[in-house]
Amino acid sequence: REPIEPVVRDHLMDNVWPKFLHPWPLSDKYFFAAVKPTPQHSWGIYLVDVFDNVVPVLVDPRCDFFEPLPIRRRPRPPTIPDRTDPASDDAVVVLHDIYRGPGLAGVPRGVIRKLRVVAYHFGFPGMAGPDKIGRAGPWEVMRILGTVPVYEDGSARFRVPASTPISLQALDAEGKAVQLMRSWYTAMPGETASCVGCHETPRDSPVVRDDIASQRPVSEIEPWYGPPRGFDFAREIQPVLDRYCVACHNGQPRDDGQQIPDLRDERLVDDYQGLPLTRLGATRIDPSLVQRYPQRFRLCKGMPEPYGELKTAYTPAYEALIPFIRRVNIEDAATLLVPGEYHADTSELVQMLKKGHYGVRLDQEAWDRIITWIDLNGPCHGTWGEVAEVPGRADRRRYELALAAGGPKTDPETVPPFRQGPDAARPSGGTLETNDDGLDDRASRGGDAERPATARRTDVERRHGMARAERRRQVAGLFEQLGEPVRRRPRRKTMILDLGDGQRIELVRLPAGRFVMGDTTGDGDADEWPASIVQIEDGFWISRTEITNAQFRRFQPDHSSGLFTKRQIDADGPGIQLDGPNQPVVRVSWCHAMSFCRWLSARTGRQVTLPTEAQWEYAARAASASALCYGDPGADFSAWANMADRSLACIYTGTAGVANLQPIPCDMHFDDQAIATTDVASYRPNAWGLYDMHGNAAEWTRSLYRPYPYNDDDGRNDTASATVGQKRVVRGGSFYDRPKRCRSSFRLAFPPWQPVHNVGFRIVVEDR
Repeated sequence: REPIEPVVRDHLMDNVWPKFLHPWPLSDKYFFAAVKPTPQHSWGIYLVDVFDNVVPVLVDPRCDFFEPLPIRRRPRPPTIPDRTDPASDDAVVVLHDIYRGPGLAGVPRGVIRKLRVVAYHFGFPGMAGPDKIGRAGPWEVMRILGTVPVYEDGSARFRVPASTPISLQALDAEGKAVQLMRSWYTAMPGETASCVGCHETPRDSPVVRDDIASQRPVSEIEPWYGPPRGFDFAREIQPVLDRYCVACHNGQPRDDGQQIPDLRDERLVDDYQGLPLTRLGATRIDPSLVQRYPQRFRLCKGMPEPYGELKTAYTPAYEALIPFIRRVNIEDAATLLVPGEYHADTSELVQMLKKGHYGVRLDQEAWDRIITWIDLNGPCHGTWGEVAEVPGRADRRRYELALAAGGPKTDPETVPPFRQGPDAARPSGGTLETNDDGLDDRASRGGDAERPATARRTDVERRHGMARAERRRQVAGLFEQLGEPVRRRPRRKTMILDLGDGQRIELVRLPAGRFVMGDTTGDGDADEWPASIVQIEDGFWISRTEITNAQFRRFQPDHSSGLFTKRQIDADGPGIQLDGPNQPVVRVSWCHAMSFCRWLSARTGRQVTLPTEAQWEYAARAASASALCYGDPGADFSAWANMADRSLACIYTGTAGVANLQPIPCDMHFDDQAIATTDVASYRPNAWGLYDMHGNAAEWTRSLYRPYPYNDDDGRNDTASATVGQKRVVRGGSFYDRPKRCRSSFRLAFPPWQPVHNVGFRIVVEDR
């Protein structure tokens, strides 16, 4: 037999003949099928078999025949009683236990508190395709309906609108999606639909028990700040930016000349141009719209691949923020997501705001709006009509047909009036205004807007400059107390832990000592302050590199570090592989990392664990006082670390013309030649012989995420106190982070159960 070579490619079968469709088995060897023998033939019905025979049965060159269906007389089958109610406008969904099934594998009970209910609103001929509703991720309009409760036992029972494509998102206590449903289902009027769990298999059945939900009234959907509507950036997010951001992010450079993102409303930005569409996206716009709406679509000739020759308008603030959110990208692998894969806490925007960006403190509604925007995959427009008028007014015809067929009575192209929070449209320093009745007026996208003032930003920059100077003064005092650090490399002393099957971990001995822990430059985040002198009482062993996939698989053979999104290589494949044997293991939770340490302790008889925050930073600094072991964040890192750079910034084009246009913040000055994680020890080590302390994969530490000053004795390093809500600290940054996020003092934190897309670990061995 000829070997079958796997091929992944768009339009794979374009030039392969004959073509076969709709096989109907007659036996295990014979089939009816629709066949087109050559490009010149019409489709016909043929008898085909496993012996390579193709015999015409019904062929006519004037027409095509499809879907052969043999028919014979048989007894009428029993009629299943109708379980729908055509007079009803809704249906009921019963969820037995959301923790059943692989969708939430490893997520502790109690994490999921609600379900977000979302409805899709699909495109139209001449108004569909990629990059219309939003850039690089959202393909269809996302209509937010609201939320319903999930009870303590994981059950839920709730009402949904009938004949509506519904999707669900499992939310934690902060309203952030732990798992996304990337498909949809529709319930018939009056139907009771049910599911066993989260992405359960067809063979799974519910456990017989008294679900809490079955003993409670059917939950009604709790509205999300108003009636159901398409999620629109200008209506839902721009008021938050107006209130908290535009006084500083007002289109003007900082005092030092650095340009910062412009987060003003589109009406305040002169000559806004929009962004170029891909070649495929540009061809899926009705040409008449380009002529009728020159402000929405602009010609841009001579664009390189993968772009077409057409720009479309989003909003300036939308363009500025989408690089800082993580979301599912167009044509990413369609496999089941790891729980928490696109959790909002993995987005740089959320991480930055949680750290108190320039003193900004969002209220609960502002947080909820930003998180929901991220969870819905970052849409810009809330209706297709807000991209441009739907060609031929097909939206009206669709709505008329839906009403005639007993479908939903709500027109998804209509934006209902909804009341905003009392302060949502009053940012400091000037803002847009609402109507006199307090209802949102953005559906019109018209009118003038007040230009924001700059007084607040000047005040913020002045206070920040004073605080930075004071930090540097205090750090200078700490270094004066510390004395001259020991910069020489510790005497080379190594240990080998044998994992079997040729896998070994090399560790380096670091001596006891003192160092300044925290922000030593004055430019760090609030959670890196106050800096303090920390004593490492005892020497310890630390692995020279991050734990690799091959090493971790000695403990968990079936672990997969998965894929990174498509970039410029392997454009038609599922994504960039992170599973190489010498790449650092990622998508491993803190709990699993600690389990690996316990397994290795039992195997070797040594006390293996994760490093504390202090041990990790002590090792990363290697007696340096700079932000990174090799210098400041502006230094050339290409020989030292795998960070977000020119290689990562490149985009790809698939053979179908679809491109991943998701921008990722990168340092474009340098190129470390890696896109995603690369083999450990591919770059220069620090002064103490440790590799990849900055970049490649971020690393779990033993420590709880608690305020500074650091105190080794306040319980933050107690591994026995691990609970669902207590986040553990991650250090070092990754290939996905710019140098300022890979600094020795930079901190992030995630729940211990959460496997994170760019987080791995290294180990320490402590003396008993």
